[in-house]
Amino acid sequence: MTPHPLPAAAVREEGGLDILVHVAGGSSSPAGGHAVMTDEHWDAELAWNFLGAVRVDRALTPLLRARRAGVILHVGLIQARMPLDDGMRVLMDSPGGIPDGRFAPASEIAEVIGFLVSDAAASVVGAEVTVDGGTMKTA
Repeated sequence: MTPHPLPAAAVREEGGLDILVHVAGGSSSPAGGHAVMTDEHWDAELAWNFLGAVRVDRALTPLLRARRAGVILHVGLIQARMPLDDGMRVLMDSPGGIPDGRFAPASEIAEVIGFLVSDAAASVVGAEVTVDGGTMKTA
């Protein structure tokens, strides 16, 4: 996968950045987890799920710092913490599964994103918010 250059200069020319919601995640690696993944699989996964966010931040945070305003919000998938070798049905049917008994609809995730980019969350910095119906166990 070849990264596409981010047009930070174009953003600057258009007056800057107020809010950027970067949604990335997924996997094209074979089922079986780390034991079956080749170096090429790892390279592709890291480029897609991690380096994209790094590149966005590196290109655009200087613009936000200069303005002393703006938000970059990264949205990822549960697979970052819980690889799903055989698909979502396995997760639903496993002991504990999803305590809410359903996947979060896009509208609920959008509401959380709306809050996080709003003035009401101005003091929320560097936080991780999990919207997963209780699937990931917390302390």
